[in-house]
Amino acid sequence: MVDFTKEKLWKTLIITLVILGIHTTANAQEILKGRIADDKTGDPLVGAVLKIKDTEEGSVTDIDGNYEFTTSHPFPFTLVVKYAGYEQKEVEIYEALEEDLTIKLKNASLLNEVVVVGYGTQKRSDLTGSVATVSEEVLKTPVTSVDKLLQGSVSGVQVTQSSGQPGGAVSIRIRGGNSINGGNEPLYVIDGFPVYNDNSDASAGVTSGGSINALASLNPSDIESIDVLKDASATAIYGARGANGVVIITTKKGKAGQNNISYDNYYGVSNVIKTMDVLTDAKQWALLKNDARVNSGKTPYYTQEQIDNMSGGTDWQKEAFRQAGFQNHQVSLRGGNEKTRFSISGNYYKQDGVLENTDFKRYSGRLNLEHNFTQRFKVGTNLTGSQTNAQVADDNMVRYILLMPPTVPVKDANGNYTYQSEFETPLGNPIATLKSEVNRTNTFRLLGNIYGDYTLAKGLSARVSIGSDIINNKQNRYIPSSVYRGANTNNTGTAAIGSKFVTTWLNENTLNYSTVIGKKHNLNALAGFTQQYYKSELVTAGAQTFVSDDLTYNDLSSGSVYTQPTSNTAEWGLQSFLGRLNYSYAQKYYFTFTARADGSSRFGKNNKWGFFPSAAVAWNVNRESFLASNDYISTLKLRLSGGLTGNQEIGLYQSLSTLFYQYLFLQ
Repeated sequence: MVDFTKEKLWKTLIITLVILGIHTTANAQEILKGRIADDKTGDPLVGAVLKIKDTEEGSVTDIDGNYEFTTSHPFPFTLVVKYAGYEQKEVEIYEALEEDLTIKLKNASLLNEVVVVGYGTQKRSDLTGSVATVSEEVLKTPVTSVDKLLQGSVSGVQVTQSSGQPGGAVSIRIRGGNSINGGNEPLYVIDGFPVYNDNSDASAGVTSGGSINALASLNPSDIESIDVLKDASATAIYGARGANGVVIITTKKGKAGQNNISYDNYYGVSNVIKTMDVLTDAKQWALLKNDARVNSGKTPYYTQEQIDNMSGGTDWQKEAFRQAGFQNHQVSLRGGNEKTRFSISGNYYKQDGVLENTDFKRYSGRLNLEHNFTQRFKVGTNLTGSQTNAQVADDNMVRYILLMPPTVPVKDANGNYTYQSEFETPLGNPIATLKSEVNRTNTFRLLGNIYGDYTLAKGLSARVSIGSDIINNKQNRYIPSSVYRGANTNNTGTAAIGSKFVTTWLNENTLNYSTVIGKKHNLNALAGFTQQYYKSELVTAGAQTFVSDDLTYNDLSSGSVYTQPTSNTAEWGLQSFLGRLNYSYAQKYYFTFTARADGSSRFGKNNKWGFFPSAAVAWNVNRESFLASNDYISTLKLRLSGGLTGNQEIGLYQSLSTLFYQYLFLQ
């Protein structure tokens, strides 16, 4: 009886423990939380996906890269972490964690991403030249024009704001200036079309004030990528135009199976952060002026009675500067299928200047279309049209504002604009100039190309492209009699009109061959012939002494005094043969040979052609066996390159004798 009871008790205890164990295991819950970050920068990875392997249990990281979820999965289990552009990682979890788990992922996209180089693309890991890419985060920055995206985003590229005007010009230097008398601006290639940021193309030359940025016609929201070619190995493929570096801009294309319609907008304001600290009290300024005249041996200008009657003063900077708004609206439609891909977008951008009565507006539309007629033949087009409109101020306007004394009011007792004529150098009223003068530039631009790709054989393809860049610019200028410059010349108003029409056409023909030999030998060859032609026509006219300011520049014939008209035309042509050979072995050793021959009309009679070769080698040291188990070096590449590049921006007709006229007066 006793033995039976003991045996029964033991059985009952064992069964109870088993049931409790099963119940505990089935209901035990573990909270997993932590952070997902980049293994190099430590930046949080937003939207990274975590899942327990072979289950649907998991989570997605928040804006700070943090994750948290509860699981009842028994130990041990494997946690799988995925994030676009990064290597997938699996983490073994053996027991309950006492602290947060931080997981770091390696960025795989930096080396595997495709970089646009001259007349083709390459993996970043295969590059032998110096090529930099503007990051996606920078491309999302709200800016007026494309070139401002390069400011502070690419090493070796110096961007200088040469004008504070809305839509104003920017000066760019890649690895410094390379010429004393020639141009130093880089070559821009927009969807395969080489263009210069030639500010003279966007100004009709009526006045020196307010040059407009030629690249401001391109909508920054349409840009997919910007790659900067910096050294001779990378830029030699552009020969006579590669000395100052090359900026390759690729716009957004449609993708098969990814149809979407989007609308984006943003608003903002601009302010002058800090104004110049100048004296704005009229009485104090008058006393200071008198002291300065006495110290220089002159009599005081202001009497004591005039000084005693002074009060307040004009803060000319406060009168001239304002809080300026800007806004951007973008509508896009992208998508397609395996045969046809499309991208259509429209943009409206408006920016008010911080100076009164200055602004910049842009209306633009873009169409990128590609269609596969067969598996071997496809055609496409990249087309953009834009209309920009800018009211700009005189380049010396800020200087005039700082020179104006606080003793002069903006308007007199009758409500008319004043001007300072009481001292040695008379000055116009800058507020009257800002609000009354007209200096408006309107520019229409149509830039596009049509191309066809045909696969001739396995690995061998031919491409033919024809494109055009048309710029129609008109500049209107009117100085009314109500401002100092209009009245001081004894004229009732001064008007001027300028018109400039620029056409550029381009034809490119290339062959590309790519093959892999024995799994380790990679070969890519490029050969081509290109030709480009440019022509500009400029006309200006003007008149003075108008009966009324009402018609401004709209009726030059109503002026009684005509200014001398001007006209000008300029043209140049370029023909080129180019070639490039890329060879790599086992993704360790890379060799690149590039050559281009350019025949330019700008060169002298006996030097019409220039030859520009380059060579480069690279070694991916990290792929060697002696570094295979190294945990500290993920990427190590050694590069050596050299080559010749040219600069055809030497001005037109420099090699020709010039004609000039001279008036000879006889008495």
